[in-house]
Amino acid sequence: MNKTQAILINIENYKDNHLLISTYSNLYGKKSLVVFGGKSKKKNSNYIKGLISEIEFNQENACLNSNIIQSYNWFLFDKYRLKTIDY
Repeated sequence: MNKTQAILINIENYKDNHLLISTYSNLYGKKSLVVFGGKSKKKNSNYIKGLISEIEFNQENACLNSNIIQSYNWFLFDKYRLKTIDY
């Protein structure tokens, strides 16, 4: 099991009742993870683009747990780095 702080950069529907989230962290770079059952009202509220979360995932790239650390209104993708802007 892997655990890291990451920013959510994209959230997409995946199959019937799941989500595919793209994250960026210093340890793992850009990574796509599957959240099983993520479209439920309870789980979906935890995945909002631009949030910085502590994410746990396994070797199969399935997200096991996430906790919100800090939220930003929006973010920019620079060619060389990811910038967060809070206003």
